[in-house]
Amino acid sequence: MAVEETHALLGYIGGLPDRPLNAGNDADGFQSFLKANAKIWLVGDAEAAHLSRDLAGDFAEVFFHAHAMVTSSPIRKAMEPVRRRREEIAFAENETRRLVSLLSDAKAKNAGLEEQQKLGDLVMEANEYVKALELVQQQAMGVIVPMRMEAFKAIFGRLRSVQRASVH
Repeated sequence: MAVEETHALLGYIGGLPDRPLNAGNDADGFQSFLKANAKIWLVGDAEAAHLSRDLAGDFAEVFFHAHAMVTSSPIRKAMEPVRRRREEIAFAENETRRLVSLLSDAKAKNAGLEEQQKLGDLVMEANEYVKALELVQQQAMGVIVPMRMEAFKAIFGRLRSVQRASVH
């Protein structure tokens, strides 16, 4: 159980930058690890208990650094508008498809040129809006990707002590 929780916590820490700000209690993964790790203290010999305590301390340092403002928090904050914009892009793309369908129907029914032109203009505007949203999204991700790389390096470097302790 403790081994599974250790690996789960490693994944949890690695995934913190992707976790939405309002996704619940961020310490849940860490708490699960601590519960499993505490059982080693109860049933293990003195050496195992000391190693378990050291591992918990090392993980606490990594977790709080990864969770703190230093590492994942700025990325998580920067990702919030990106997530909202994804939804906006999806909605705008659906609206564009709806307008294209209306235009196709109008052409099939031999609707007046004015109506077809109006729908064609709406389709063009909707496409331009989607492209503008996608451009803003690309620019935002261009800022976030280097932040992610720095966070990965910082967290990975701090995980060395955890890896050493978990091997013993």
